[in-house]
Formats: sequence, structure tokens, C-alpha cells
Amino acid sequence: MKSSEEPCSPPLQWAWHRMQAHPSKVVFESLKRYYQNRMPMGNFGLLLMATVAINCFAGAKGNDTPQEIWFESKVDNFNSADSRTFKQRCLVNASAWKKNSGAPIFFYTGNEGPIEEFYDNTGFVFDNAPEFGALVVFCEHRYYGKTLPFQTVNQTFARENIGYLSIEQALADYAMLIPQIKAKYGATDKSFLISFGGSYGGMLSAWFRLKYPNVVDAALAASAPLGFAVGAAGKPNFFDAVTNDVDAVDGRCPELVRNAFREILDLAKSGESGLATISKTMKLCNPLRADRVNHLILWARNAFTTLGMMDYPYPTNFLCPLPAFPIGASCKAILNGAADDDVLSGLTSAAGLVYNQSTKGKVQTCFDIESEYIECADQTGCGVDYNSWAWDYQACTEIVLLVSTNNKTDMFPAYKWDLDTLSSYCEGRWGVKPRPEWTQTYFGGSPNDPTQPFRDSASKIIFSNGLLDPWHGGGFLSDISDDMPAIILKNGAHHLDLRARNKLDPPSTTAARELELTYLRRWIKEGRD
Repeated sequence: MKSSEEPCSPPLQWAWHRMQAHPSKVVFESLKRYYQNRMPMGNFGLLLMATVAINCFAGAKGNDTPQEIWFESKVDNFNSADSRTFKQRCLVNASAWKKNSGAPIFFYTGNEGPIEEFYDNTGFVFDNAPEFGALVVFCEHRYYGKTLPFQTVNQTFARENIGYLSIEQALADYAMLIPQIKAKYGATDKSFLISFGGSYGGMLSAWFRLKYPNVVDAALAASAPLGFAVGAAGKPNFFDAVTNDVDAVDGRCPELVRNAFREILDLAKSGESGLATISKTMKLCNPLRADRVNHLILWARNAFTTLGMMDYPYPTNFLCPLPAFPIGASCKAILNGAADDDVLSGLTSAAGLVYNQSTKGKVQTCFDIESEYIECADQTGCGVDYNSWAWDYQACTEIVLLVSTNNKTDMFPAYKWDLDTLSSYCEGRWGVKPRPEWTQTYFGGSPNDPTQPFRDSASKIIFSNGLLDPWHGGGFLSDISDDMPAIILKNGAHHLDLRARNKLDPPSTTAARELELTYLRRWIKEGRD
């Protein structure tokens, strides 16, 4: 998974697209933080950014601007002898809220990035909050965005402090925040609380309902690869699913991608002249060195990861600016390259959909593979800023994702990523070893039976998955019980159902949302009666 604050374009273009796409008040502070972490910012820079922000906010709707609330949370929820606290950020939208009426609360379990990213890309809750008079709350996960338990980035991610980053601590934060939120906003005992989340956030929502049923009354877990989290084999595996998506567009494309990667490896074997050819053809900013060939391959592979997850039916700006159905656009680029007998240029153009930095005022001339992709514990990508450090640590401890490629069932060069490889990386980076057995023990479930803890101990959880999403092989694709349904979006990518309604949504997505609402309406009514 990727940190949501992974600008697959550099700061200026990323900022501009983000300001255009997400005119929330909190974006200004997020951008300010983003720049200050990377470069000195004088008054002129702040004035320029403020001007852009004011112009952008001028067209914002009232519902787009949440109230930013800070709550006090304990650094260690499980140690009464540790009295240290930190400020945790929540975004609250009370525009539809019917105070003191027993109306429900829609609570988004923040995941691996700044909370405004999820706020701006989870339109489902805002589309439907008025029907229920719901209070909408998005709370930020510790160690992400502005919620830094030790104030500064360097202190927060120091080895002596990073150990307070865990799923258990994050869920306990949310459980302790909810009573404070209810008291502050006039919720009653009848205020039914539903947790929402997508991807890792969907995993958190499901686990939140499982572990704290006294706090959470129901959950919608979208695109939540809970099976992968307890070591289950993907059906299909992640990169098999990416390849299947490409193959579904045009059966010629996967083999052309294989040919392009094969050409990179063959050229690299020929020495400096071959490396120079790769550098020129793929428009690299710096000459490719022999010891960075594998990094180049991972850079290109990472692009397909993003294209697969963001294969939405309309243009989006979530992880980066992408066209509608970007997997189809990538296949077209590959076919165009093949038509010119240049599969390497085709691969470059396909990857460029993710990494291209061109704007109307600036045309990108090369790709900087070192800054655009950073290797980490999660082979599906972590991101490129400090939020990626947090996800990297989690992938080294509890979220153990052993995702490899084999060049047979997938279109990527063989690259083995097993527990030994992961452990070696994590010991060097963080001084820790992965503990897959702990996740299985704490939450329940096993590689052979990942649904067991929910089947035995849970209720009122919706598990939704889109079959275009590379993560769907780790999701629950069959009903667990009558009140734990699996809802399938045949033509849906990564948690498409949580996005706002769009006239270009496939019928299966519209139907899935309506089915989700049918369950939520029933459960809310039951909670009131």
C-alpha cells in the first residue's frame, strides 16, 4: 500500500493538483508542512501559496470545509505509569448533524497518510450523511500527517520512539477519542456509530468493530486485504491481479511489458553502452548505473501498482493526477511503442502516466527514479515523504506483506520477497524483526482461515471489494454471515464505493453502494428501536 501523501509528481505540480481537486481549508496547512519539511520557505513562498489557497477556497462549498479539532491522546494506551500525551487531529463535519436527536456518527478510521487526503476522497459519507442527520468524523492515525506523538518528525521517528506506532495503539486511540467526540457534539446513547475505512483504513474499521464492539456498532471495510495481513495466499496474488487487469484491456499488453523488462536486463548485461541506451530511451535524469538497474525495474513496476489501484472510470487526483481508466491508457502507450518497434519507450510512457510532472507551464524532460520511487518493506510501495516512514515501519512489524513477482503468472521480472529478505531489510532500517504471528494471535485468523475471528466473534461488518483492485485477492469475497456480507464491485478499483457518486460510475458500483446503504439503514433502525 502507499502512503496517501505520496506525490507521484514533484511538490509544485502535486500541490497545484491537490489544491484544485481538494479545496479543503486544511489543505493549506498540509501544503505548508509539506514544503517546510523539504525546503526553506520565506514570506514570498507563503504569500504565493496563500494566494493560490484563497483563490481555490473561494469556490469551495461549505460542506468541503471541516472543523479541525485536536484531542489529547496517551502516548501509551496500555501503560498507566506512562502519563505522556500528544495532540491527535480529527476533522469534523457537522453540516448534516442533528444534535441531541440520536442521529448516527460516521467515523472514518484514518490510515496511512494525512487525514485530509481521506476526507477529500471519501464522498460516500458526505453523499449520505444528510439522509441520516449524521455527524461525520475523520480522525488521523498516530505518526501520520500532523499527528506526531513526539512533535517533530525527527523525534517521532527516532528508534526509541517509533515503537509506539502499532495497530493496537491506533485502535485504542480511536476508542478513547469517540466518547470525547460524542460529548463535544451532543450525541446520545442512541447515536449509532459506524466506522468507515478503505484499504488499511478498511482493515482498521473491521478490526475496530471486532475489538471494540462496545464502542463501534457497525463497520464498512472497503478494499481491506485482511487475508494478506494474516499470511493468506492471494487469490489472485497482488501482481497477478495487476497483470490480469492489463490483460483484460488487451491480451497483447502483458507480453509486451515482459519484453520491455527483458530488454532492460539484456541491455544492462552489455555494459556501459547498454546502460547509456536505457538512460536515453527511458529519459532518465541521471545516467543509469549497473547497481541501480533493479531499482529502475521496481520504479516501473511501482507505476503499475498505482495504475491498478487507481483504475477509476473518471480522472482522479488521489495518489496523483491520472486519466480515466489509467490501466487502459498504459496499455495504449505500450501498444504505441510496440507499433514503432520500441517497447522500451512504450514502457516509459506507461510509467510516465504516474511520474510525469508536465503542466501547461512546464514540460518534464526526464525522470528522476531515485526521488520518484523509494524502496521499502512493502513491495507495493510506501511513498516518498515521512508518512512513508511510518508505513515502512508498520510493514516491518505487524502488516507483513510478502509480495513477490515470478514473470510467469505476472508480467514483471522475478523478484523474491520472503520473510528472510524482509527481516534483513527491517533489522537494518529499524532494528526490528517482523512478527506475523503476533497479528494472527492478537486479531485471530490464519493463512488457511483468515475469516475465523469475524465468523466467531463479530457482526454487522460490510466487506466490499472491487475486482479491478489488485488488493481484492486478500479481501473477503464471500459472505461470512447474514450480517457480514461481501459486496463485490465487478468493475471497481480500490475502494471506489467510498468515493462520491459520479455519473461515470459503473452500474455495479451504484448497486453496491445501494446495497451497503440497505444494511446501514437496517442496522441504524435496529439500534434506535
